[in-house]
Amino acid sequence: MTMPPFASNALSGFILGLTTGPFCFAACFPVLLSLVLGDKSQPAGETWWFVGRFIAGRFVAYMALGIISSTVGSALGAASHTLCGGAWIVLSLALIAQGLGLSLPRGGLCEHIDQRFGKKCFPYVMGGLTAVNVCPPVLLAMTYTLDSGSAVAGITVFGSFFVATSLFILPAAFAGHLHQ
Repeated sequence: MTMPPFASNALSGFILGLTTGPFCFAACFPVLLSLVLGDKSQPAGETWWFVGRFIAGRFVAYMALGIISSTVGSALGAASHTLCGGAWIVLSLALIAQGLGLSLPRGGLCEHIDQRFGKKCFPYVMGGLTAVNVCPPVLLAMTYTLDSGSAVAGITVFGSFFVATSLFILPAAFAGHLHQ
């Protein structure tokens, strides 16, 4: 018995998010934790709102990535299979390299975000930027959706990927109780 495409895409995105979630925890959690602990004037209860807005920014960015990558895959047609095969190999090697402690260069944008967007939008923007971060898990999800060729598949994969990776990010909301 085969699984319907929607269920297969949802399961694939969730499993990809769950298996690469520890990487997200190691890469994105420290960013969020430093943001949460950096504002000592913020009451502990406000931390949940901050983390919620951060996660909402990640959600919007993941949905956009899902739509964009699946649309590009659809436009490429059969060429996307060749492109995705090579990308899977390169991205798998990048994930192994990062697991061994090697890292990709950083852009240094975080210092300027608060000045450009203000305190109210800051968590959304930071969440969105961590979602579109050039990291192997996100790139693997993009490669998967490139091959799908359907915007619904892209949204489904990235939606379930978002849910699974958020399980690793959500505990940062408890950090607000640390600086009281």
